[in-house]
Amino acid sequence: MPRQRDAAALVEPLLRFNHVPAEPWTEGDVDVLVVENQGVWLWGRTDAGEFVERANEPEAEWQPIAEDEEGFWLHHAAFEALWSMAASRSVLQLDQASVSRIEDACTPLPCAEWSWPGTRHRMWHRSGALAMICQDGDGFWVMVAARTEEELSWLDPFALEWDESDSRTHSKPASDLCTHRQGRTSDSRQLRYTSRQDTEVVRQLSPYERAALDALLACEFAGVDQLRQQAGSARA
Repeated sequence: MPRQRDAAALVEPLLRFNHVPAEPWTEGDVDVLVVENQGVWLWGRTDAGEFVERANEPEAEWQPIAEDEEGFWLHHAAFEALWSMAASRSVLQLDQASVSRIEDACTPLPCAEWSWPGTRHRMWHRSGALAMICQDGDGFWVMVAARTEEELSWLDPFALEWDESDSRTHSKPASDLCTHRQGRTSDSRQLRYTSRQDTEVVRQLSPYERAALDALLACEFAGVDQLRQQAGSARA
């Protein structure tokens, strides 16, 4: 089996927030690979092998994503991990200076930008923590998550006001921030999350799934055989 297909085969079963289409879905020369939780966004691959994304709306055009196969599936794995971790912080309309401090403290994942769930969505990591940064008009929407509160302690000196969510003062995990509301600004379409009580839409990952995602992030797809070995050991 080609290495590229191994990346997809490892990540597809882990998706719980977004999901793989239940049936083969082709639009023109694009095979739809992943569908957003409520169906508002799509990711796919063209016959030429280019990865693309678009809003699931009439007349919306596919936009290219500058990712190869491994980067594409790593990005989906990282996004899934972000929303499954118990310790989390999120803030709306963070300023550029504060965002720069977070970016300087992290390393970008080898993934390109997405246009969902916000403009210029990028993923970063620092040890066991993940950060999602999306441009939102004149500010930024930022979410940072990890398995434990201790792994987010590096954020404390920044003294940020986490006005959307903070697991230290709210018992709900990040995965419960899963109701989408669609808003519009003068220059882009934005997708946001608001809290709700329903926890059935996104369940907590099993220990095996969590270990597999940890392996993906730690290895950054450096070797599929190593990833499979780690995931297999976790499952055993």
